[in-house]
Amino acid sequence: MNSGKIIAITGSILQLGPVFGILGTITGMVKTFEAITIYGTGDAEAMSAGISEALLTTEIGLMLGFIGTVFLYVALLSNKYRGIWFYKFMKIYSILNLVLIPVGTVIGILTLKYLSNRKDEFLENDNGANQSAHTTPASAPR
Repeated sequence: MNSGKIIAITGSILQLGPVFGILGTITGMVKTFEAITIYGTGDAEAMSAGISEALLTTEIGLMLGFIGTVFLYVALLSNKYRGIWFYKFMKIYSILNLVLIPVGTVIGILTLKYLSNRKDEFLENDNGANQSAHTTPASAPR
């Protein structure tokens, strides 16, 4: 497995980080509301544990998502990883950027333009190998 594929898979998996961050935020807020129910709003210490959990999981989830985004673009632009699954993933990812994130509009448009200009590279090479970096002469021993 080439390094571009590993980076692409890792970046794709790390995109789940914000989902787990949101789940942690929900559980932290539930704990906060439970503390309010039991102790009232006057006990800040009882509420702080749930709020701390909510903020920490949100932060970790966002960091994982950001690192995953960097990995995706390293695989796409630097390693020039080309796999049909990656092409489809990046198209969906770009459309979600267009719709969900204000700054993602520019990133989504640029990524979609890049993908549409290089669609043939992805379709020719559906096994995901980097043809330019991993070609070996026919006479070379393997």
